[in-house]
Amino acid sequence: MAALTSFLSLLLLAAALSLSTPAASTSRRLTQLDPTTTTAAAGGFQVALTHVDSGKNLTKFQRLQRGINRGNYRLQKLTAMVLAQSTPEAADDVAAPVVSGNGEFLMELAVGTPPVSYSAIVDTGSDLIWTQCDPCTNCYKQPTPIFDPSKSSTFAKLPCSSTAGPTGNSSATTGLIQNSAQSSFYYISLEGISVGGTGLSIPASTFALQSDGSGGMIIDSGTTITYLERSAFDEVKKAFKAAIDLPVDNSGSTGLDLCFDLPSGGGSGDIKVPTLVFHFKGADLELPAENYMIADSSVGLVCLAMGSSSGMSIFGNIQQQNFMVLYDLAKESLSFTPTQCAKS
Repeated sequence: MAALTSFLSLLLLAAALSLSTPAASTSRRLTQLDPTTTTAAAGGFQVALTHVDSGKNLTKFQRLQRGINRGNYRLQKLTAMVLAQSTPEAADDVAAPVVSGNGEFLMELAVGTPPVSYSAIVDTGSDLIWTQCDPCTNCYKQPTPIFDPSKSSTFAKLPCSSTAGPTGNSSATTGLIQNSAQSSFYYISLEGISVGGTGLSIPASTFALQSDGSGGMIIDSGTTITYLERSAFDEVKKAFKAAIDLPVDNSGSTGLDLCFDLPSGGGSGDIKVPTLVFHFKGADLELPAENYMIADSSVGLVCLAMGSSSGMSIFGNIQQQNFMVLYDLAKESLSFTPTQCAKS
């Protein structure tokens, strides 16, 4: 991070769905997107992303289920990290699962001089670039050579007291919040949620960052779906069940908490779903329908792409898709700009 204002724009590849309803409406219809009518957002820092399951013969829901499984492990890991920091005396008793593929999107980057190329996980939950370096003990196998700092003319050692760069000390009035217990996470100030134009009965303290570093909401590109503190998710779930006139699927086959049966012989284009708005401090983010409702006609289901958590909440990458996300670290703010990433 530089001493000046730092910017990072993430363009996430989205599913081929869109919506066709005026912004003032409290409901939306899922329709197929015509890519010939979309326009690309200009400017910004842009990289090509590859999904970790790209090239595999999977259905939409199979990809989603694999992402949810990774997300559940990741949620446990992040929660354990915060718990270990907030209660040091219990750190030895905290265990997090270790699994491969802890991320959703990959990008190509080069490290060192001369540059050595690597495939890296795009992860807003980490504050540094991580790769295996020589000398290396108990290293795992990787397809590319392990980075050798002795062969890089720009390599230099830094003391443990070194900082990645100033992020500003002003109060977070438009989004990003500092958490001394977990400085690598980007915390955002969520104050409420509306479904179908109606604010839900969720106390403002539900998503508050606690003095011990627990709670709060982070924005994380490495987690597939959004996880809300359980009491808040229960309110969202109840509102969607009341608003969507379809039978609830109780099979649990998708791994998601709320799914509906698609009409027999029909597609997803005629489904009316309520609007969903996240009320952040200083900004309201109204999501496109495809950023929270996932339909798969091959299995006859449409599901809410959200889940529940205990304590920490996470704003996942499905909810960020087809948005340009701007991190202004000096001003401690986060901005969303709608775009069509497939055309960018």
